[in-house]
Amino acid sequence: MKKININMLAIIKIIIYIILLIPFFKPRSLLYGIADFSNFYHKLSLISFIVILILTIKKKRVSKSIMYIAIYLLILLISTYFNKGDINNCINIIIETLTLSLIIDYGTKYNTSVFLSAFNIFLYSLVIINFVSIFVYPNGMYVDTSNYADNWFLGFKNVHILFILPAIAISFINSYYHRKKFTVSNYVLLIISMTTLIKVNSSTSIVGVFIIILFLIAIKVVEKTGWINIKNFSIAYIIAFFSIVIFRLQNIFAFIIVDVLKKDLSFTNRTFIWDNVIGLITEKPFIGYGVETNAIRLSRTISFRSVHAHNQILEILYKTGIIGIIPFIMIVVSAFKELMKYKNNILSKLLSIIMLVWMIMMLTEAYLFEYFIYFFVICANIKYLINREAR
Repeated sequence: MKKININMLAIIKIIIYIILLIPFFKPRSLLYGIADFSNFYHKLSLISFIVILILTIKKKRVSKSIMYIAIYLLILLISTYFNKGDINNCINIIIETLTLSLIIDYGTKYNTSVFLSAFNIFLYSLVIINFVSIFVYPNGMYVDTSNYADNWFLGFKNVHILFILPAIAISFINSYYHRKKFTVSNYVLLIISMTTLIKVNSSTSIVGVFIIILFLIAIKVVEKTGWINIKNFSIAYIIAFFSIVIFRLQNIFAFIIVDVLKKDLSFTNRTFIWDNVIGLITEKPFIGYGVETNAIRLSRTISFRSVHAHNQILEILYKTGIIGIIPFIMIVVSAFKELMKYKNNILSKLLSIIMLVWMIMMLTEAYLFEYFIYFFVICANIKYLINREAR
């Protein structure tokens, strides 16, 4: 009877965590043209915020990563207010970012086992449903307001990775935490994920998942994997950022890139967008422009119009300036320091690879803060994922 009660309690906790997580991983197909779903997710996010805030206050302890995130969000709010930007949207971003970060922080620290199980079940299910939707609707489920037809359960094809990447990470972490090994279900998810991205033809995302596959092969066949750590990947990213985004060293290899590989040196006009954003950043270098409506953001661009910078660092500088980039760097440093403490552990290597994939994608894309920052919280809490006695 006691065992049954313990199992029932675990199931209840798993259900609660799934409910808390639901509003932060919204399938775009449910939001498109259905106002009731938008209202439902908004109300549920407020409930999640209240619940996790109460639970966190009861513990009387806030981690450094959460404090740095809160500081960044405060700067974002101040910038938006002084620039007379989109305050309502900014507040929504703050609530969603802070709530999801707190859920991740609390779950990994105090209910590691059931939280990982809940997170895995939830994300795995979303990826499977999306996979089915692609085969049921091979030409897309609907045409969005931008007249794109490449939309399925999780939304536009390039958005799928925002669900797939965390699903892969949590699936492998969950298996290793509970069984000390990777399982068949992990590799099944990996195959489904890659098949999904190939079917929808999301190039950058395919590269990201392919890197994860290479990593899994490497740890099996390569004897020494000490080079697989977040320090090396961070250095590589910094070099890539300045080489490609700032100094455009890719132009030196124009013959190979354009004439041989038949690729565009501008990364599909991204270099023009970067130049435009860099120019705008120099006009407000300290506090940035805050959160703006799409209409205002588009009005600041030139011929190559975009509502974001197509580079994460430039996007952060655009919105919050030099003042905002400081707490962001602290978020990154605090998380990566924890990964380096356990650099020889398989989960540290896995999370380092996942972060490398994020960094590669962020060279040419910019994601809303709430869609990726929680991953740094996971990294910052790695000791709870590899050590059951740490709880």
